Amino acid sequence: MRLTARGRRVGGLIALLVVGVFLLAGRAAAADDSGPLQVELYTVASGDTLWQIASRVTTPGEDVRDVVLRLEELNRMSSVDLRAGEQILIPALS
Repeated sequence: MRLTARGRRVGGLIALLVVGVFLLAGRAAAADDSGPLQVELYTVASGDTLWQIASRVTTPGEDVRDVVLRLEELNRMSSVDLRAGEQILIPALS
């Protein structure tokens, strides 16, 4: 099987796109690696919700929904229900 000049150009373009995707994915993963997460213990107060707690520790430009998910993962929670007096881990406020 022989490729035409057009086929070689298309094949080369596809190869460049694949390499570019892998390079960008590697950069995104590296940018996300900011070292170990510093946490502190938080005692849930009466009426607290996970959304309210996440809102307090969300940094500028960060989405509260992402922080809620991170809190759920960090505390291995199966639901967002909290009880007064319960202790959970939250990202340390710097």
